[in-house]
Amino acid sequence: MRNSRGRFTFRTEPPTEARRAELPTNSEERMACSLLAPWLLLLMLPPVSTALNNPQQKGGSGDVRQAERYSIVNMHGVKRTKLSKEDEDRKKAEDAEQIKQYGAMVDDCLTRKARKDFSQEAFTLTNRVLDFNPEFYTIWNYRRLILLEGLFTEATPEDRYQLLTSDLRLTTSYLKAHPKVYWIWTHRKWCLEHVPSGPGIIAEGHEAHTDGDVTPKAQQINGDANGHSADQATSQTSPEDGHALKPSRSRKEEELENDPEGWKKEAWGRELMLVEKMLEADSRNFHAWDYRRYVLSSLPSTFRPPKTPETEIKYTTQKIESNFSNFSAWHQRTKELGKVWQGLRTSESQEEAEEAIQKIRSREFELVTQALWTDPADQSGWLYHRWLIGSGEDVATTRREIAQIRELLEAEPDSKWPLESLVHYTRLLLQAGKVPTEEVAAARRDIANWLRDLERIDPFRRERYRELGEPESMQKRVTHVG
Repeated sequence: MRNSRGRFTFRTEPPTEARRAELPTNSEERMACSLLAPWLLLLMLPPVSTALNNPQQKGGSGDVRQAERYSIVNMHGVKRTKLSKEDEDRKKAEDAEQIKQYGAMVDDCLTRKARKDFSQEAFTLTNRVLDFNPEFYTIWNYRRLILLEGLFTEATPEDRYQLLTSDLRLTTSYLKAHPKVYWIWTHRKWCLEHVPSGPGIIAEGHEAHTDGDVTPKAQQINGDANGHSADQATSQTSPEDGHALKPSRSRKEEELENDPEGWKKEAWGRELMLVEKMLEADSRNFHAWDYRRYVLSSLPSTFRPPKTPETEIKYTTQKIESNFSNFSAWHQRTKELGKVWQGLRTSESQEEAEEAIQKIRSREFELVTQALWTDPADQSGWLYHRWLIGSGEDVATTRREIAQIRELLEAEPDSKWPLESLVHYTRLLLQAGKVPTEEVAAARRDIANWLRDLERIDPFRRERYRELGEPESMQKRVTHVG
């Protein structure tokens, strides 16, 4: 209900016996119902899939601009308007009706789930519920059960592919408005992982579509992407003789038809393109980077062009050069370089492998040095630099980098990260016994001076710096990134 200011409030008094009997008893359903409150605020919005499936409606045409229009992000900066008494009463009535409809749909859906109804009607009902509340994970689970136990059981591989592709489009529309809802991503991953082999391989017990019924079941149910019915989609005829015309196929379509992993490559290729578009919009989105790693690990082995560690390093270089502060790109680079180095140690002699690795590391130091000098206050490059140094076993390289960081500190005397790095690398050399005896005292004095500067410029971590300067701490093994 709404209070006098037009905001939603909820009753807190204990339920009556009659009401208690209506409450869900299953713990999963209780938790799902507890998620409803935030989504009641969205009840006034038109369902997303309605716009997608009814292109003749205003705001439809199969795009997701309607979902974007109602994105929470787009609601920032919108001036609140005061409703008149009549408008407020009308709004209350509309909200009450929406809530009533939603409650009835949820009850119907959970009842069907309890009696194991895996019909097309139940599948469509899950759509309507998820339009209101895409965070209702019980309904997502039920939707997957309907596919597995119902719609897939008598479907050809092509039917299954079309149904899964349709669900991928549905989740795309939801993600436009709700990009951080985990249940949507979970369902999307499930769809991708269940894409069948084909069309070059037809599953046992099914036949390929011939000149008879060439319309996949998913299209028979939902119509084509432009909102036409299956009959309309397949009834194109020649104006001369009235015979059905076979649409001309491109070379790519012909290759797909003969490829035993064509559907998988097409689905995963689209997914890779989608996540890379997300990274174009926000190159530092670590959720997108993590999802991209998942997609790369799932690509079919015959995917072209192949995604190798070398191509990934090139990709991260582009992202880093456009923004040195892209920590996720630096992190991805550590993973891919590790694969490259492991491959060299496996395929080359030890001497050749170490020589090649050293050349790669030298190029990496050149790249990261540009980042450090461009913005010494940004930690992304410094953490990658620390990963390259490792435990400091390459004494010559560690000494060289210490000397370069000293130069940077002269130019930026109050910069925290050069000081932190000098302390860290000098301690590495001291604890490994790599500092000549006559230089140990001077190295300890340098550390003490750097730590005092850190206490001054970063007082919130004063106690940490004091602890690092204690004699006992100097004997502890330094933890390095790697």
